[in-house]
Amino acid sequence: MNRIKIIILSICSLLVLLTISESVLAQSNSGGKMSIRENGFISVFGEHNFMKGSGLVPAGKIKTERSGAKGYLNFVTGSSWIGASDENFVDGYVRVYHKEPFIFPVGDNNKFRPVAISGGAKTTAAYFAESPATRTSEIPKEDSKSLERISSREYWDIGGSEPVSITFTWDATSNIANITNGTLKNLKVIGWTGAQWKVIDSGMDEIEKSVANQLRIQGKPSFNQGMITTEELIPDDYEFFTLGATAGEAEVRSIEDFNSQFTMYPNPVQTELFVDLKKMSGKKGFLKIYNLYGQLIQERVYDASSEDLQVFDATNMDNGMYKLHIKIDTKVYASKFVVHRLY
Repeated sequence: MNRIKIIILSICSLLVLLTISESVLAQSNSGGKMSIRENGFISVFGEHNFMKGSGLVPAGKIKTERSGAKGYLNFVTGSSWIGASDENFVDGYVRVYHKEPFIFPVGDNNKFRPVAISGGAKTTAAYFAESPATRTSEIPKEDSKSLERISSREYWDIGGSEPVSITFTWDATSNIANITNGTLKNLKVIGWTGAQWKVIDSGMDEIEKSVANQLRIQGKPSFNQGMITTEELIPDDYEFFTLGATAGEAEVRSIEDFNSQFTMYPNPVQTELFVDLKKMSGKKGFLKIYNLYGQLIQERVYDASSEDLQVFDATNMDNGMYKLHIKIDTKVYASKFVVHRLY
């Protein structure tokens, strides 16, 4: 009987090993890199060195399944990592099982872009070096009125049911100068709830030096590098996060000036946007429409021969928030409108 039990246990152990090797992990032949497939995971116990490897986890970049049933590199209680860089990071999802502050060693497209949390068990994170437009049609609601512009280059997918503060980083490729229109203090963390963009209370306060070093940030925030931390929030309340900017005082004044000089309707727009410029009749200038990512959508010249009522075709514009710039002589006016169609 004991012999039968031993045989059964041996068979079960073998099946478990086969399940892990064929359904969870696939080790690459190039560079010793590891891939973690759908519904798969591997856990780190102790310290993982991305440059030298540790235990079952080899050195180099670790890829996990990003879509559908995701794969995860887990960090359990007492575990940590060192040696992450643009060549060595988790290209996919990381999950933490303890409640201590943690920095997720994530990145994408040869860019190491770590994100830190104050501590929340089973929090997950991944970085995507692509536009958030791939994830949403951006139908702004009331909470988005102060939103000026968002990143067209990156976002983070972060999940978790426990409240945490999150610290995001940026570098020279993030194009922060363009996002903030040259005013760094307007930078904010932006979250997509599944129904609207929400500007999250966040700031660029001083962070513990050891954390800054691991995030690869040195010195004061600039357009080329820095980090920004949110208020405490529940990650599961958002589908993903990115960086954006809110309207500064000058922008608010510009919109007030716009409303005193021009009439723009309807808002939201379905097919056509009408802009009445009769107060500027006979003057010269131009009109430009930008989307939420700062991309120029339409433009036209305005002069003495132009109609005072300008009509813009919105049928080819995606649902979302847009900004209209009008320059007459040397003065620039700006205001926002929303395209919202039910498909």
